[in-house]
Amino acid sequence: MATRHWARRLIIAGISAAAVRYPRTGVPRRYTVGPFDAMIRFSQEGAPRAINTATTIEQAWDYIVSRSATCADCNAYFRSLQKHQTLEQLLNAGDVTIAALVPGAGLSDADVPRGWNDGARLVAVNLLDVIAGASDRTALAATILHELAHIAGASTNARALQPEASEAETALKHCLLTPQFDPNALGILLHRDPMHPQTSLV
Repeated sequence: MATRHWARRLIIAGISAAAVRYPRTGVPRRYTVGPFDAMIRFSQEGAPRAINTATTIEQAWDYIVSRSATCADCNAYFRSLQKHQTLEQLLNAGDVTIAALVPGAGLSDADVPRGWNDGARLVAVNLLDVIAGASDRTALAATILHELAHIAGASTNARALQPEASEAETALKHCLLTPQFDPNALGILLHRDPMHPQTSLV
């Protein structure tokens, strides 16, 4: 089977063969960055379910690479951010690692942000967003793209004046992900799960 053209640019923490160094987050008591399990097991409306982590993340990543990164408007928007780099250039610059955002002691996935990034080549995502991505890959793609926009220089200051405060989320409108746009996502991407309000991890 031929290797997908984007495969060498994607590392899934805990699943890909490449070693991953997990950075410290700004609020370690609230959440940390860690590896994924091969399967994510959860309960949805009382019924046990499981999804394949790698397949779900790969489908979202494929959307970003094959749709968003080939969109002229998307690349122009990324170039307008602080690092003046198109999305295509950012992706071609090296591997991007997708890791799990792990809640701190006594907290659940609903208590932590939907995404986080190290400002370089690592994006951590909430497991609830991965679950949402299993039924709609654009849901997870939107979270990853939001974090990539921060890496490209979009503001993380939720108290900034508009449009600066929503620079990262606005990328969705330019990158073929408008249905996922959340006008309340300012700076940090807080959790929302409208598709699966009764989802709980097990």
